[in-house]
Amino acid sequence: MKNIIVVIMVVVGVVFAAFFFISRNNRSETPLNVCNVTILGVTYDVTSFRKQHEGGDIFECGTDMTKQFTQQHGEDLQRLQRYLNKAQ
Repeated sequence: MKNIIVVIMVVVGVVFAAFFFISRNNRSETPLNVCNVTILGVTYDVTSFRKQHEGGDIFECGTDMTKQFTQQHGEDLQRLQRYLNKAQ
């Protein structure tokens, strides 16, 4: 009887570990250190730009910042092309 319980515990442990590994590696979530913003319907990865921005780190990651951007820069998105999120 003890052997059956041990086998069941091992099987449950293996199944749990496999489920955890698969679910962790199949996430499509954005890593916490990535800063994506949307402007005029387009998503940009501004992670590398946050510390260089002349106006400071004003980015609200994961949000639509169209209003803030257009108030300061107009609707010319050319300056953001290098930050275009390739995952779209």
